[in-house]
Amino acid sequence: MIVDVAGASHVGYKRKENQDGFLAETVRRAEGSPLVCLAIADGMGGHHAGKEASDRAIEAVRHNFPAFADLETLPEGCVRQIHDDAHARVAAIGNEGETVGTTLTVVLLRDGEAAIGHVGDSRAYLLRGGRLQRLTEDHTWDEYAHKHGIENPYGTELRQAVGVGVSVETETHHRPVLNGDRLLLCSDGLFKVVDDDAIRTVLRRAANAKAACDECVDRALKAGGPDNIAVVAAFIGRPRRFGCLPGARLFGALTQGVRG
Repeated sequence: MIVDVAGASHVGYKRKENQDGFLAETVRRAEGSPLVCLAIADGMGGHHAGKEASDRAIEAVRHNFPAFADLETLPEGCVRQIHDDAHARVAAIGNEGETVGTTLTVVLLRDGEAAIGHVGDSRAYLLRGGRLQRLTEDHTWDEYAHKHGIENPYGTELRQAVGVGVSVETETHHRPVLNGDRLLLCSDGLFKVVDDDAIRTVLRRAANAKAACDECVDRALKAGGPDNIAVVAAFIGRPRRFGCLPGARLFGALTQGVRG
């Protein structure tokens, strides 16, 4: 299976520091297709050490995911383990009751399957057959209250975050991946100013994963860039246009690095 992966980030026009982190990497296996890892971490805006929190979460992803490369399947426990380690690393930053936290959305992708783990209000999307699906829930009090039909005194505040509290309840999914699918992970710096219809249009029209990420960031900036922006994408199948590397070389060609 050919997978083209890429990522992009921007501080935006209103923030002094970029507290969004991302990962788009592959690791070779002893046999078969490489394991692809996509991740987005958005440090809690305005809180102490938001950048350090997202950095540590991404470090946890980078440290853990290669260990799953040679498993026969990708159980949901893989992403839960990543989030548990990230939670411990981020929680170690705080002291004297300071709130330090981050979102963390992770997708492990290999041989027609994807394991998804998610905490916070970053998002994962899937474009299949022209239809955009959101794969994750926003872990905000607003979405929780709407889902359960209860009053919400906390507005759009996060209901849980990596590094906050004793533990996190990682939302996990296991899904088949088909040729032609396009995956996108992003922080709220994108989807709060660029709606789902526009994201669908970008994914549908983009020639490759890098073009999709770059256009998403550009659209968020044109909408005012009020927050940090981070986007990662994976396009499954052969590229439509000249410009992407053919065949297996697509693995890691547009990532931050290749291991193995």
